[in-house]
Amino acid sequence: MFIEGSLYSMLRTRMCNEVKLALLVIDEQHSVEFCEIPGTEGHAKIQCHVTKYQQDILKYMVVMGDPIWSISMANGTPGSDSTRPALKNLYNGKEHRLQKIYTNAFRETNLHMELQKLSITHLVVMGWHSNVCVPHTIGFPNEPEDIWHDSAVRLGYTVMTCAEILHGEPAEWAHKEPPNCDAGQLEFYSHF
Repeated sequence: MFIEGSLYSMLRTRMCNEVKLALLVIDEQHSVEFCEIPGTEGHAKIQCHVTKYQQDILKYMVVMGDPIWSISMANGTPGSDSTRPALKNLYNGKEHRLQKIYTNAFRETNLHMELQKLSITHLVVMGWHSNVCVPHTIGFPNEPEDIWHDSAVRLGYTVMTCAEILHGEPAEWAHKEPPNCDAGQLEFYSHF
């Protein structure tokens, strides 16, 4: 659901409500420093920098002691972390690393089991590919058969995000409800 309000203010409010938060940093590898501008001739590319809001959310989660998952596609050395230095330098050294083989970080990984061990109920999601990996992980499938794979909302998590902590195409899915889901919910905030 689209919420007119601030993600950061909501996080601070939830701190008082005994909510168990975790941050998923999806596909923020240093190999994706440039993004295409849709609708431009030849899809012009611009440099996509880590935003102040991404840095602020990471700092907040570290200070609060909330767990952080650095999630990337499995195309490197198992256990390696190719997260962009501007973000990785903010980690507290206790971040979890997850390599995925599908665009949905829950599909055929131990992410859900690890979150359950920590009694996590709410996820803050930031990252790259706001038109592919981020929505698939949240619960917006690309292919019809993907609707049956586990995703954050299908597994019962409340997912919180906003445009300022995502990169890529506009998040067309922000105003929709994830399909086939009664368990969790999406809270897409109008601003950081």
